[in-house]
Amino acid sequence: MSRKNEIFETITAEVVKHLQQGVKPWTRCWCSGLPCNYITKRAYQGINFVYLSMLNFPSPYFLTFLQTQQKKGLVNKGAKGLDIIYYELKTFEYIKGSEVETKRFPFMKFSKVFNLSQTSLYVPDQKPLIIECEELLQRFQVQPVIKHNISSCHYNPRTDEISIPVIGDFNCPEEYYASVFHESIHFTGHPSRLNRLNIESEEDKAFEELVAELGASYLCAMSGISPAVLENSAAYIQGWSQLLTDKPTALASAAALAQKAVIYLLGTNQLDQPENNLLQTENSICTADESSYFYNRFLISR
Repeated sequence: MSRKNEIFETITAEVVKHLQQGVKPWTRCWCSGLPCNYITKRAYQGINFVYLSMLNFPSPYFLTFLQTQQKKGLVNKGAKGLDIIYYELKTFEYIKGSEVETKRFPFMKFSKVFNLSQTSLYVPDQKPLIIECEELLQRFQVQPVIKHNISSCHYNPRTDEISIPVIGDFNCPEEYYASVFHESIHFTGHPSRLNRLNIESEEDKAFEELVAELGASYLCAMSGISPAVLENSAAYIQGWSQLLTDKPTALASAAALAQKAVIYLLGTNQLDQPENNLLQTENSICTADESSYFYNRFLISR
């Protein structure tokens, strides 16, 4: 088995194990902020976000062995590095007729990182960057239409509207915003946007809900809040468990599409300054442009 497949299968197997116990494993670090690189403060994305969020470390920050040395720190004796995946785009030229054309292909690379608490650099009171929920919602480059009801949370692609109870009907404001974030990821799938809502089966529905769940978890982590409890949480968890058991590539595909949805909402113009933006790629599984690579792999494997 290749190292790539070994890492994918290891992460997917761990996720499935937790799902079978009724637990969404990527929720563990939400209130601690996004898993970020300690040096650049850039967030990990895609399946790396899922994987690093599953781990029960006291710090959201990670760094490589070399970065630890650059900060004049030491990796704690016995600490084990964590495998992460990233892609490097390589450009190839080829002759087509009388013209030379170029194509770019993503090549997978691997790295090991350590949680900050696994090094001598760790200080317990170090806090992650957190953005207030309302401020994060106002940063959306395309604002969804939100209408209020008294019964449920949902996105209607026919009317292109999010329907949700008023904030006072939730147990706390955080639950309201977590629900808005979840439905906003569905909102990005509209044909006029990312055109992702091609739902023809229960498997398609489970996959889309996984995309929305991972995208919402990313936004929740940015604002330091706990996730909303989905109305059919048990059914969703069972569906995800079956989906990932049958199609191991679905996790990477959903994570890539969730990343693309978050970037669509927040806009690439925020990628300039790392301290103002948590979406800039740092050892991420892929960029927004590359996310279709994993989605196509999922479709082919079906």
